[in-house]
Amino acid sequence: MFRSGIVKLSYLGAEVQIKPEGEISTSDFKHLSSLFRYTLHNNTGTELKVKNITATMTSPLFVKHASFCPYNKLGFTMTAEISSNSSTLKFSNVNNNDYATIANNESYDAFMPFLTGAGMKNSENITFAEDEKLVISAQIIVGDEEKDITLLTIDASQIAAANNGVNYFERGKRYWFDLHFDPIQ
Repeated sequence: MFRSGIVKLSYLGAEVQIKPEGEISTSDFKHLSSLFRYTLHNNTGTELKVKNITATMTSPLFVKHASFCPYNKLGFTMTAEISSNSSTLKFSNVNNNDYATIANNESYDAFMPFLTGAGMKNSENITFAEDEKLVISAQIIVGDEEKDITLLTIDASQIAAANNGVNYFERGKRYWFDLHFDPIQ
């Protein structure tokens, strides 16, 4: 049982205040986000600076903008604009730099929460197209030059096969990518 009080939650850069009145006997929370976990391995032979990592799909499967209304007389409501085919994790304020530094032969874990159309109110699960591909790329700094490199290209059917046949990104699921930076030419 919950008692009256104020709880502050910070998530994905948004702050929500919950102010229950009186006693609450039940509560129901839905997990709406998914997570890409990137383990970045530096095999370049030198220190590596990574500015960002981008996941791109052939079709627009990522939520670009979402508005939440946690409670009204009709219950929980949400609207979502599903119009982006990419989602980017930008490294900023990492030791006062706009990049993450990975020493040679070291690894770095990065986490990117994202919203998909799967399970959103008034929205069907948005399944992968038959020829859907996921491309993971990175923007790195080599000397004074920025370079865009592709780290992984995978058919979405392989993601579905590894996910017990589920043909979309499920909310509440973590997708882990082991990414290797090889010597840079």
